[in-house]
Amino acid sequence: ELEEAWRVDIGGELSQPTAGYDRVFVSAVNGHTIHALDRSTGKTEWTFTAAGRVNSPPTLHKGRAIFGCADGRIYALRARDGKVCWTFRAAPRQVQVMSSGQPASAWPLDGSVLVQDGRIYAVAGRSMFLDGGLRMVILDAETGELITENVMDSSVPGTNRNLQDLMHGKH
Repeated sequence: ELEEAWRVDIGGELSQPTAGYDRVFVSAVNGHTIHALDRSTGKTEWTFTAAGRVNSPPTLHKGRAIFGCADGRIYALRARDGKVCWTFRAAPRQVQVMSSGQPASAWPLDGSVLVQDGRIYAVAGRSMFLDGGLRMVILDAETGELITENVMDSSVPGTNRNLQDLMHGKH
């Protein structure tokens, strides 16, 4: 049978947790914060405040907690103490809109980032049909340097045609 080991009241809407490095990580979505709690006691080890909403827990990779933010950036924090290792602005420009009653980038990063084979995969943006589309970035997980990017917008790849024209039967 399972027993409750500890309980912490962080307050507000919380993301799902992730666990690793003897910590439990959770984001307080509207509080713009990532909380690292001791796995055994629930004691707060550190808290990091980002410049926008963080609606998903960090992805844990090689001692780092990596996450996207509504401010259009990807953050990599040292998991043991919350120190910033690097940030990368995935938003192509500094453009702010209102979202959920708070300022956010026109290219927010919603959802967790994927880390595979030392690379981070993330998508910034709200729609293929808004603000110049979605920007998929692939970064080096160690340095945060851009490896490649792909913009997905309303154009048909390799042509000067618009996807909306195809959807409405225009050729």
